Amino acid sequence: MHKIAEVGAPTVAVIVPFYNGAKWIERAIKSVINQTTPPDEFFIVNDGSTPQEREALAALAKDYPFTIIDKKNGGQGSARNAGVRAATSEFISFLDQDDFYFPDHIRDLVEALPERDCRLGFVYANLCGADEDGNIFHSNLLDDIPSRNPKRGRITSLLRNDLYILPSASRSRWLAVGGSIS
Repeated sequence: MHKIAEVGAPTVAVIVPFYNGAKWIERAIKSVINQTTPPDEFFIVNDGSTPQEREALAALAKDYPFTIIDKKNGGQGSARNAGVRAATSEFISFLDQDDFYFPDHIRDLVEALPERDCRLGFVYANLCGADEDGNIFHSNLLDDIPSRNPKRGRITSLLRNDLYILPSASRSRWLAVGGSIS
């Protein structure tokens, strides 16, 4: 497993819910493996995929350093929660099976963390739209949502009105509030 080299740096676990996503998962995996600041832990949570899809995931695990967690199908939220329970890192970063990180994603999030601020719950970044082949067709999506949309604006408004983003979070705070998303 790749480790963050800097002593005393925050530790990060990446968690990817997987459900019959063999078509996209390798791109997501490569985007995690190729981070300029690699994660300390990398989990893919198989959320009750078909045997063929599970076999495809197992084949990738022979080539890439991630841990598979198998669970009965319960949806993305329960898969993320299973990953958080397995992680020991201080912070968690979520990635969907059909999405990918830019190369500096984890580094940028870690650098945005205030030093040991106990009030911190999560950080997030803007996002881009990409087609099935990974070609970016829209940048800075959060900035371009019309202002009348409740998904634009201050984080309190985003939380109150259907959070559009998947935050990277403090694991201890996540668990303290029940560690659940649906």
